[in-house]
Formats: sequence, structure tokens, C-alpha cells
Amino acid sequence: GNKNSNSASISTFIAIIATFAGGLGYAQGAASAADQPCVDYFTLGGSRCRPQQPQAPAVPTLPVQPSATDPVQAFLDNHGKPPREFAEFYVNPTPENARRWAQAFQAQQAKAAALAAAWKQAESALKVAPAAPVTAPPQPLPAPTTPVPLGATPPSPPPLRLGGFATPVEQHPIMVYYFSASCPFCARLKPDLLAVTQSLRGKLVFACVDLTPLSPRQAPHPTNRNGLPCDWRLPQPGEVEKLQIRQTPTLLISRPGGNGARLTGVVEPSQLREALTGQPG
Repeated sequence: GNKNSNSASISTFIAIIATFAGGLGYAQGAASAADQPCVDYFTLGGSRCRPQQPQAPAVPTLPVQPSATDPVQAFLDNHGKPPREFAEFYVNPTPENARRWAQAFQAQQAKAAALAAAWKQAESALKVAPAAPVTAPPQPLPAPTTPVPLGATPPSPPPLRLGGFATPVEQHPIMVYYFSASCPFCARLKPDLLAVTQSLRGKLVFACVDLTPLSPRQAPHPTNRNGLPCDWRLPQPGEVEKLQIRQTPTLLISRPGGNGARLTGVVEPSQLREALTGQPG
């Protein structure tokens, strides 16, 4: 009886092993070729693993940098920024930096005149019919201003006068307006200042000294006058300290005969007119 029992146990164990092996084989057959393992513990012999080819590391592609000598790219990079010569003069207002800025400003003026002349030629050409040739000869562009050589000694500036005018003006009152484009009080004063100066047109010498701080958004520029009929300029070296300009707006007025006035802040139109004419407004 024991012998038959042992034989039945062995048969049952063999059947279990056969069932497990059959199920494993079915699973391996059902798997795709990509999912089958290359090492099989139930297969004798060498493995089915194929050596993988080493892949070269990917080299990142660098963006093409613009050429340092490309004038168009240089203009785009510096568009909206003040000239470097002005920044050097603003940070370090030495006579040498002032001369460099004056040369750069003259070059800008010559460039603006050349662009205006070229634009006028283009407008004339566009007004002509396409079939008709343009017979008008091109107008010569204005010659750029010759800069002073770096090694040469610049001429001595004229003595500082109220308003910075080279020759004295005795027959009309002189008014020098120290302002800043970022000054809210200057913006409030502007309508009254414009009305008074327009009423005295031809009877007043009017200068605007731009004290706008240099920043990424603003800088001293003739357009900061914003419609005022004045001669725009930058402060002369030592002018602000010598005349003790401590705030904007500040108006320095000199009338024929030596009478003068200093007005600061937002002033009434009658007060301004009296300071200019000597008569109650």
C-alpha cells in the first residue's frame, strides 16, 4: 500500500512540473520578439543577447552668433540707447569726454541730415510713374563734420554767461529753463510756460537746459522740450554748481538793465510774466 501511495505522489509532482513548464513556454511564445529576454534559465547553451553598438554622444548645436562687424546688428543691439560718448560724459564730465560727446553729436546731426536727404529722394522717386525713368539728378548728401583730432588741443570755451549764449543779448530779456523730462512739476508748469513764451515771441531769448537723468527709459534729448519754443542744450561744465541749480523746474531770468529773477517750482503765469517784463501780470 505504501508503494502505491509513493508512486501516486511522484506522478502528481511530475504533472505539476509539466504544467508549470508548459505555461511558461506558452508565455514566452506569446511575447513579442522585442520583449523576449536574451537570457533564459530554462534553455541550455549560449545566450541569445546581441552586443549593442556604442552610440556617439549627441553634440549640441550652438546658435549662430551675429558677426561683431555687422553694422545692422550693431544698430539693432543699440537702438533706443544713448550714445556711449554721452554716457561717458554724463558719468565723468571731463573736458575730454565733453569734446568726444560734442563730436558724436555733430556726427549724429550729419547722419540725420543725410537720412532726411535720402528720404526726400525716395519720396520723389515714388511719386514718378513706374514706366517713367527718374531724370532728376540725386542731391549731394551733406558732408559730415570734421572731428577734432584726439591729439589736438580743443579751443577754449567762451566764458559762462546766463543762458550760455556766445554774444550778449541786451535788447530782450533772457530766460533759461532748467528742466527734466522725468520731473512732474515741469510737466505741470509747461502749459503756462508755453502760453507766456508764445505771447512774447520775438521779444524773448529762451533757452532750455536738459537735466534729465540718464536711464534705460530716458536721456537728455532735444525732443524733451515737448513743444516749448526754446533753444535746447546740455548744461555746460560747472554750470549747475556755479548757478546753484538744486531743483527742477528752475527759471533764471535776466532783463535789460541788470534786473533779474530766480523762480523755482510751479509758478503762476502772472508771476512769470512780471519777472520777464517788469510789469504786473
